[in-house]
Amino acid sequence: MRRKWNIELTSFKRIARHGRRIFAKKKYRDELFRRIFNNRKSLLELYNAINETDYTDESELIIYTMEDVIYLGYKNDVSFIVSGMLNLYEHQSTINPNMPLRGLIYLGKQYESYILQHKLNVYGSSLVKVPFPQYIIFYNGTKPLENSSDKMTLRLSDSFMKPDRKDAVACLECMATVYNINYGHNQNMMKRCRTLEEYSIFISRVMENIEKNDAFEVAVDTAVVSCIEDGILEDFLLKHRAEVVGMLFEEFDMKEYLKMERRDSYAEGKAEGKAESLLDVLEDKGEIPEALKQKIQAEKDTAVLRQWLKLATKVSTVSEFEEKL
Repeated sequence: MRRKWNIELTSFKRIARHGRRIFAKKKYRDELFRRIFNNRKSLLELYNAINETDYTDESELIIYTMEDVIYLGYKNDVSFIVSGMLNLYEHQSTINPNMPLRGLIYLGKQYESYILQHKLNVYGSSLVKVPFPQYIIFYNGTKPLENSSDKMTLRLSDSFMKPDRKDAVACLECMATVYNINYGHNQNMMKRCRTLEEYSIFISRVMENIEKNDAFEVAVDTAVVSCIEDGILEDFLLKHRAEVVGMLFEEFDMKEYLKMERRDSYAEGKAEGKAESLLDVLEDKGEIPEALKQKIQAEKDTAVLRQWLKLATKVSTVSEFEEKL
């Protein structure tokens, strides 16, 4: 039986009287994820769910997060060490193919810090041991992952420019494992981490309310109330309700907002159009491997797609295109 709480929806009439416009922050889910998992208990639960381990001693988990990575201009979500493993966890509401490159730079800084803290001699004759790296991205955006899967891997090597030498081998790789945490996906992992499942349920309720044409602010507050009543993130939402509602909004000018939306939509549509043109050209030159097709469709840089299209017009076969790509 659902518990009843004497909770009223937040009044947004006060905001309207002050003439302010409220819009959803694109990163609102990222901030909420950080707040929920910013403690050892929840982190250890999440770590166990991913690695299928059963650690219970929270003291074994060492938070290792740099709060603000100034040189890149972004904040990472969660970084910690447990059982000799350096874990970098990030939350994304959009798929960013550059995550491995960002992860490489960030992990490099983490190792630099680790070496200094432990006074390790990297110039000595003895092999220096450092924690095993694991880079995880929790994704709950609206676009499905490739092949509508629950999991995918992003690789730094996909960013490398093609060298002139055919026998050249890259000396570096960084892989980011992306887990789809939209409600209904990765159910085994959700069962092992109730906090992650409850977070997923909360976000799904927000999105369901929006699909009912609720104003965003009302959709969020309605989801907060229903989750508290159902015991979903209950303690967190009761304690931080005002902060949760507050972090989900951002004020900015309507004209600027619409301009940004139009610009993003135009850029995305232009890239998709070029990708389709490229695929049309290649189809006349042979069967296109699925991996190549996905790579072309995932590319959003119109300049890169333009170069690929020029290349496609100069080759005789799809294999030749892949070789020169």
